[in-house]
Amino acid sequence: MITYILKSSLSLLFLFGLYWFLLRKEKFFVFNRFFLITSIVFSLVVPIVPTIPLPVSFQISQKFEKIVSIFDHSNTPNALSQNDIYVFSDQSNNTVSSSSIELSDILVIIYIVGVIIFLFRFISNIYSILNQIKQSENIRFPRYKMALSKVKISPHCFFNTIFINKQDYVNKAIDEDMLNHEIEHTKQWHSVDVLFVEIIRSFYWFNPILLLYRKAVILNHEYLSDECVLRNHNDIRSYSEKLLNYAVCRDNILLTSSLNHSLVLKRLQMLTKSNSKSVFTRIKIVMTLSLVLFYFFLLSCNHSNKQSDTYILPSNVNISSGRDPNWKLSKKDSLYIDSFDRGTVVYQTNFENELWRWKAILEKHKINLNEFNHKITFDRKSFDTIRVYYLELGIIDTLKDNKVTLKNAIILSKYFLGDDYWILTAQTLFHDFENYLYVAKNGSNKNYNLNTPIDKPLRGHQFESQTHNIKKTTIY
Repeated sequence: MITYILKSSLSLLFLFGLYWFLLRKEKFFVFNRFFLITSIVFSLVVPIVPTIPLPVSFQISQKFEKIVSIFDHSNTPNALSQNDIYVFSDQSNNTVSSSSIELSDILVIIYIVGVIIFLFRFISNIYSILNQIKQSENIRFPRYKMALSKVKISPHCFFNTIFINKQDYVNKAIDEDMLNHEIEHTKQWHSVDVLFVEIIRSFYWFNPILLLYRKAVILNHEYLSDECVLRNHNDIRSYSEKLLNYAVCRDNILLTSSLNHSLVLKRLQMLTKSNSKSVFTRIKIVMTLSLVLFYFFLLSCNHSNKQSDTYILPSNVNISSGRDPNWKLSKKDSLYIDSFDRGTVVYQTNFENELWRWKAILEKHKINLNEFNHKITFDRKSFDTIRVYYLELGIIDTLKDNKVTLKNAIILSKYFLGDDYWILTAQTLFHDFENYLYVAKNGSNKNYNLNTPIDKPLRGHQFESQTHNIKKTTIY
């Protein structure tokens, strides 16, 4: 999720930068409208687009010391955080870097609270508009309707409803050009763009670039309506004077297309600007589209050369007898390696930092961690956002090419909340880290509760072979 947000935010920033430097001052209003909205959609979609393998060959070389740290910043389900590492040495257990997982949970809670607040604000604004329509006197026309308000407001619209001060309407103080301007807003469905940006902004409330997008979209709407009004008569000076006369401080409603006096100066400048028909201005469109395509190409490409994805373990990492000293670890799997006190390579994670989660279960079943030289913790978030935690223990039998075979293996699993837990025991456990699955043979899987005796499992079964696909698993 964090990777997705970072990539989409980067895309939003890059694409808005293209608009700001290449398109903002040009009179390509229809294209600019399309570009602004499409760039938001593009930024939301591009992080989840499958990568395209490219035959790029390059050699990665790096000096290793005792600890081998491998990071993958791509959008893989098992990407690690550098802050979640505990390392065992031959003499003692030393903490290299630790970060409580509760910090990520707190950040998620803050994000959700922010989304709730902004969605509440969005819904409140919608309710305010609908309430004003209900309280106003409504006059229907073929393509739109007028809501005559008692509040002193400038003309503004929401979808096909145009809000006008009732007294101005009765006194015929509403200029025809100003009214036509609002009618153009309704014809071109500008409210759809504003609502779309506001919804996305509710989920990206922490990203100020969405505020710039909103301002750019609204200003471009004004340009579009001004352009349509001026097609009927080309008296720019008269129309500009009318804009200045209406640029007064009056109450308007959020989410509506309104005559905002803060935008009037920019609109006047655009009215007096010559049409963008020069070769240079058209080149800007070509440059913009080319840069977007190039950016998409960069994000979508992945290097297919396996040699570039591997690191060779250092000679001082001790692998037990019978193991290949040149065993290669895939960078994609993002696993941490260190020598275990029994002279066997061990997959290291935020193991120590997770022990509090399993302490009661380990004590209840009298599981001694010192009896295992393979210890790994990971979790899985299913599509319904339920988090399941796993603790995998065992004695390493074989270890090669991102695959480990364990003897006398145990897998503990539990939900984030609740007292239920499961214990899978197997004489042999094969774990394929590259393909995200494990196969257990000759064992049992039993469901327990912390409040029940261990000799009375809630349910369970024996099995000869059991395969579990953990494609969605995040291995810490």
